[in-house]
Amino acid sequence: MNDYWQRLKNALGSVDDFAIEALTGKVADARSSGVRLWLIGNGGSATTADHFATDLLRCTDINGAPVRATSLCSNQGVITATANDFEYQHVFTRQLQTFASAGDVLVSISASGNSPNIVDAVKWSKAHSIFTVALTGFDGGTLRTLADLSVHVASAVGDYGVVEDIHLSICHVVAENLRI
Repeated sequence: MNDYWQRLKNALGSVDDFAIEALTGKVADARSSGVRLWLIGNGGSATTADHFATDLLRCTDINGAPVRATSLCSNQGVITATANDFEYQHVFTRQLQTFASAGDVLVSISASGNSPNIVDAVKWSKAHSIFTVALTGFDGGTLRTLADLSVHVASAVGDYGVVEDIHLSICHVVAENLRI
């Protein structure tokens, strides 16, 4: 039997509860102020971004105040056209340039923290007064220190499954805390 469960437990123990509380507070603030929450990720992290947006839209409506959450991973036409016509590095930044406003919140999800398209979107967002959050794994990569708020899962480089499982759990914790 492999050691997946033990790696998962060890990585889970590395997550800072205060960072999750700060993320929950930031999402709650976004809900109360009506700003938009943008979510991005690649591969498994893209599905986590989609899932988190769904949970925030559907499951956190309290007294008529839903979170205005949108995953920028969901529009295949926009993503493939941007990748083809401009470069894959800009698939999220081009969408943010079109839709985002100062004061919004960008949540980037990246196990490595080094995906060029994610880093590009975070840099653009910071330059345009958008608060940036990074959910990272491994050693955190560039995003861990670039983002305004980092929620980090310490793990071995390449341990994607463990990091992705914990990132999704963090998103569930945030959504559940907003339903209380």
